[in-house]
Amino acid sequence: MQRVTLRRSPLVLLVLATLCCVSCSSGTPCYPVRGKVFVNGKAAEGVTVVFHPIDDPDPNPVQPSAVVSADGSFALRSYFVKDRVLKDGAPAGKYRVTCVWYPADLQKYLAQEKLPDKLNGRFANPKTTELKAEVLEKDNELPTFQLTVPEK
Repeated sequence: MQRVTLRRSPLVLLVLATLCCVSCSSGTPCYPVRGKVFVNGKAAEGVTVVFHPIDDPDPNPVQPSAVVSADGSFALRSYFVKDRVLKDGAPAGKYRVTCVWYPADLQKYLAQEKLPDKLNGRFANPKTTELKAEVLEKDNELPTFQLTVPEK
């Protein structure tokens, strides 16, 4: 039986390494983004945070989002529809930030025209929200969003 030996050509290795690098780096880069949301001084578990790019010419821009944990923290993730890819973090840029806080039993309200937001819609509209953030090309730890709403 004849033994076949394969020689690794430096050129082949270079081509393979280049292809790997190109495939890994394709698409928009995302940078880690963490923050916290507190409402009336308390951790706002369950608040949905969405970052809306400011001045993005794309008609369907990426809108990084997260749901706030029990300790008030969140970490953004971005879904790229065109590529069908979910990435941790967000693209660098300036954003308007929206926050909505639906009840845990939201399913029983789905037939209603207006869903009950514990924040009374105050931070729900990207055109009118006062909340803003900037994602830099680095690991981002945002200042805490301290929201206040009248308690019922």
